[in-house]
Amino acid sequence: MSGFEVAGVVLGAFPLAIAAIDAYKRISLKVAAWRELRTIWLRCSEDLKNEQLAFKRHLKLLVLPLVVDPKSATELLNDPTGRRWSDADVADLLESKLGEAHDLYLSYVRRMHETLEELRNDMQIDSDLIQDKMTTQPAARSRVKLPMNKDEKRLQMFKMKFLQGESNRKRLLKQLRDCNEKLWKLLDSSEKDARLTTTMEAARVVAAADASLCKFWKTATAFFRALAAAYSCQCKRSHAARLLLQHRASCKTDAKFQMVFPLESTQETPDPWAACTTTIEETTNKPLVAESRVLVETRKVWQAGGNVQTLSALKASISKPHHHHHHHQHPRTTGATTMTTITTVHRSKVQFTPTISLTVPQDGLTAGRQGVRPITHLCESLASAAAADPDCREYLHHPEEDRRYCISSIARHTEMPHTITLGQVLSGDAGTPLPSRRETFAIAFVLASSLLQLQDSPWLAANGPRCFDKSSIVFAEDPAKPYRPLFDQPYIPRDFGPLPPSEAQSGGDSSTASAALARLGITLLELCFRSPLERQHDREILGPGANAQQRDALDFMAAAEWLKGVADEAGPEYAAVVKWCLLDNRIAPADRWREEMLRQVVRPLQRCLECFSAGGVTA
Repeated sequence: MSGFEVAGVVLGAFPLAIAAIDAYKRISLKVAAWRELRTIWLRCSEDLKNEQLAFKRHLKLLVLPLVVDPKSATELLNDPTGRRWSDADVADLLESKLGEAHDLYLSYVRRMHETLEELRNDMQIDSDLIQDKMTTQPAARSRVKLPMNKDEKRLQMFKMKFLQGESNRKRLLKQLRDCNEKLWKLLDSSEKDARLTTTMEAARVVAAADASLCKFWKTATAFFRALAAAYSCQCKRSHAARLLLQHRASCKTDAKFQMVFPLESTQETPDPWAACTTTIEETTNKPLVAESRVLVETRKVWQAGGNVQTLSALKASISKPHHHHHHHQHPRTTGATTMTTITTVHRSKVQFTPTISLTVPQDGLTAGRQGVRPITHLCESLASAAAADPDCREYLHHPEEDRRYCISSIARHTEMPHTITLGQVLSGDAGTPLPSRRETFAIAFVLASSLLQLQDSPWLAANGPRCFDKSSIVFAEDPAKPYRPLFDQPYIPRDFGPLPPSEAQSGGDSSTASAALARLGITLLELCFRSPLERQHDREILGPGANAQQRDALDFMAAAEWLKGVADEAGPEYAAVVKWCLLDNRIAPADRWREEMLRQVVRPLQRCLECFSAGGVTA
């Protein structure tokens, strides 16, 4: 007997032990010895039944998570001799649940089985005596003392045995109680360990997700560079594409970007599409993208004297016959394969540095034969593509980046979708309704998360610290409801002109982060009160300012005063978020401001939104 089967045996042994002690009661009543034995018997019976109940409840807690439904657990506990107790899958689940306590757990169960067997043997009664007394019809009771016969002597021995065996029964019951307590402690410690492991794993997952979110600006930079490289048309400065802002719960999977691109009519497009909404995703694991990484692009090969020759030129040169006095080896081609092996040639006067052996497709140095090609003219590709490209036959990439992006979905529009800026919404100039309180929390949360993701990337570099002010954030307009912004779709516009050196070499420096965070804090203030800063009395009395630098300083002074009323309007947690953006971010470590922002701004805003959503408040 091994594994979980022994637990079923123990569960079935309890009724046998209880039946044995119940036999004493029946015999005691027959021989008029019940009065002397009642108290001892009752304690023994109650203690044994208590241990049975404790063991059964313990098994129920142990078994419930291991079976499909509670009904199966009940059937298992009600049938100690059933086959399920010996099933290997149940034993494996038990071992997985108990972990390193599994062997010790089974040893305690086996000890309980041994104790129950000893207790049952101790309670055994002369079978002939029991049979005689149970089958004999009860006679009229008499208090007249008669001479003891042989049976009466045996009954007196039965009484004496029960009384003298009390200390041994107490010892055995104590062993059962100790084993039960140890089983409960093992189960409790195993569950605590499992909860701790789960908590630690969840914390590890959250920490990994947070780390990937804080590093997402690098992914955003690579994607921007790939888009800019694919804009080869002359009008790319006027192509202010829009990037959807969104919170990313996890950035560890392949990145997805939703964008709106303007299009211009070309000869290749029969329909005059004005714009398209696309989803572009990184496709690092697609087989066809791997196919595009075959050695098909021009590579540089070092030759003697430091001269550089392209692989294409090298192949052309070695495919022609050469007439030299020095011995050389021609390329060899086999009939079984269409690949040509190019081996560098060692000459007596010239040495290749380093010696290189390359294998290239014989039928050309492009991937066109497979239909896999990079997008070199994004406007034409978006306007002429029949549909999305799930197989990634065309892809975006930057020559210096080992990343590939394909268009996974596309929807075209005959006119550019209308947008409304956040400033127009707050000022009421466009006649649009103001966002609800829940919508303002949602906008604030997405803006804060997006600043964390995009700061120091080229997506925000064009607008500097004002990248997240109310004039830079636009909302798509609901096509079915004119002048009704879709507050769950905030975008930022960005053109793809040549990048200045400062933008092309974006880094995780916090030198510009403080100004951007201060501007974000002002935007969060305006969302809180659903009103623009310039209409507030504290800002009006300061005047317009002589230049942009003075205006920013005056805006900041007015915002610091306006901050005092945020707690009453949106709660203390939201007020702490705005305060950190305006003031407290300056004390964050320069190399960890993103982690601090995630903890001090993004997570609290997420909690504010979740509380509003859970409460169903939309005011």
